[in-house]
Amino acid sequence: VQYATQIDMCGVTLTSALNKHYGALRERLQKGATVRVLIADPDSRALEMSALRSESPDTDYYGKRLETTFNDLRSLNRSLRDFRQGQQTAGLLGTLEVRLLPFAPSFGIYKFGTDRSDGTILVEIFPHKSGFISTPAFSLVAERDGKWYSYFAGQFEDMWRQAKPWEP
Repeated sequence: VQYATQIDMCGVTLTSALNKHYGALRERLQKGATVRVLIADPDSRALEMSALRSESPDTDYYGKRLETTFNDLRSLNRSLRDFRQGQQTAGLLGTLEVRLLPFAPSFGIYKFGTDRSDGTILVEIFPHKSGFISTPAFSLVAERDGKWYSYFAGQFEDMWRQAKPWEP
C-alpha cells in the first residue's frame, strides 16, 4: 500500500481493511494514487447473502459494518477535497472511486501497484459457515503467477463494470 499508485480493493464491507490502512490510503491519495473500492450494495440482497453463509446469520451485523465503511470512505473523500482546496496544483492528487456490488463476492481482492511490473494481488477466500478465524489467502505476482494473476485482475475488472457508482 505504501508506494502503490493504483490500489483496488474488493470485499463485502472492507471495514477492517479500510480501518487498518486508512492512513496509508489517505497518504497515497494525497500523492496521486488512484483508489478503487468495491463493496456490497446495502440496497441489494448482498448483505443477506453474506449473512446466510456466516456462522451466525445476522444481516444487521453486516449492515453496521458497511455503515462504518461508508463513514471511512466519506472521511477519505473529505480529506481529499480539503487537501485539493489547500493545494495549488490539484493535478497531483489522486482519485477515490467507490462502487457497489449487487451480490456478495465469494472472495476479496486487494490489488496494489498492478500498473507496475512488481504489482501484487492478494486474494482472500470467504468461508461458508465455518473457518472465519483463519481464512485462506494467497498472493499473486504477474511474473511468477501470470495466468492466475491475470484471472483475478480480470475478476476485479468484471465486478467493477457490473457495480454501480456510489457518491458520498
